[in-house]
Amino acid sequence: MSVAIIPMASEFGWSSSTAGLVQSAFFAGYALTQIPAGYLAARVGGARMLPLGVGVWSAATAAVPLLAPTLPGLLFARVAVGLGEGLAPTAATDVIARASPPAGRARMTTFVFGGLHAGSLLGLLAAPPLIDAFGWAAVFYGFGAVGGLWAVWWAKTVLPGIASTDPSLAAALGHDVGSPSDAAATAKTASPDPSDRVPWRAFLRSPPYRALAATHFANNWLHYVLMAWLPTFFTQTAALTLSQASAAALLPPAAALVVATVAGPASDAALTRGWTVEAARKAAQGAAFLAPAACLTLVAGWSLPADNGVATLALITAALGLSSMSLVGLYCNHADLDPRYAPLLLGGTTAVGAIPGVLGVAATGAWLDASHGDWGLAMFVPTAAILVAGAAIFTTWGSADRQDWAADDGPLWIETAWASWRKGGDGAPPPPPPPAAD
Repeated sequence: MSVAIIPMASEFGWSSSTAGLVQSAFFAGYALTQIPAGYLAARVGGARMLPLGVGVWSAATAAVPLLAPTLPGLLFARVAVGLGEGLAPTAATDVIARASPPAGRARMTTFVFGGLHAGSLLGLLAAPPLIDAFGWAAVFYGFGAVGGLWAVWWAKTVLPGIASTDPSLAAALGHDVGSPSDAAATAKTASPDPSDRVPWRAFLRSPPYRALAATHFANNWLHYVLMAWLPTFFTQTAALTLSQASAAALLPPAAALVVATVAGPASDAALTRGWTVEAARKAAQGAAFLAPAACLTLVAGWSLPADNGVATLALITAALGLSSMSLVGLYCNHADLDPRYAPLLLGGTTAVGAIPGVLGVAATGAWLDASHGDWGLAMFVPTAAILVAGAAIFTTWGSADRQDWAADDGPLWIETAWASWRKGGDGAPPPPPPPAAD
């Protein structure tokens, strides 16, 4: 969409604000499914949820050109894409939590989520020639078809193949292998017992978990805002063609893929050399936020990136490349807090992390209009400030210790206040009992 939005905006006469609204609609659907997706992944297994999510977002992607002539129809299609894609992160996290030990978690996480960067590369490579040859609609038809084929392949080939070659692993992933002895292996996995009550209140009370949610917000502000607007940025400021802008946008995900490939094994190796898990996570997340903040601050200092094109592109590439260290910090930390509830925990933080997609992408378009195209004020300075705040929060309150949810799962303050108000009280705690008589 970040590439197709350019010819679409030209064809339909959209302003930057409207283009931002179209791109942000995806994140509204993405946010809505996060917590339900996490719950379902924890209960039935992420391996079962993946083909469902891919199938939904692929069908919705293919429907975009059919609904695009009317703005409400297009927004509906983009929300539906987000609803489907919202199932994927929690499903993947559940698979990782069930299949990997702590010492191998960073390597597996960077490998799996590094696919996001590989997908960005392939998408940015494929989109311009498809658009040039067949029009912008071909991007949505083509990618929708490929996603639909993947969903069928996973459900009909991959999971049955695992069940036939490694029944214990299949059972651990929540796949029905039809054998009581193999199904008994599920007791050894990180999945919670279906009869357990989810400690939602304890999640909300946990300072490390709240810090993780804030970290996810900052991380996604960087990625969603920049990846949505970079092709437009390069087109407007450097007078690049659509293919040239897309090629320039290739470099950041390529750098991110390289950094992620190195970061995961390096973090796991640090644990074997005596680092604590918390130190490894905070070091990675600090680098993922502070280095990009410095790079974007430098970019914002140049009013005309066309005059410093090579340096601007290098700094943006470095910012997004180094930010993939979040795969070692942010994305591994959910399983650190509790592998049983890792998909649920990720669902909650991803719902918070989707807010920048809804507000940040649209706000950037509005700020561009208000500032008459000042990219520094509209995109780079706000992003750098949010990254610095995110680094401070995670360093101060983040943790890799297993959380004892049962120790703090009583009613929240707001629940107590609401109950008191309904009974006619003021929400204040009850007075202490009188002293006992002698």
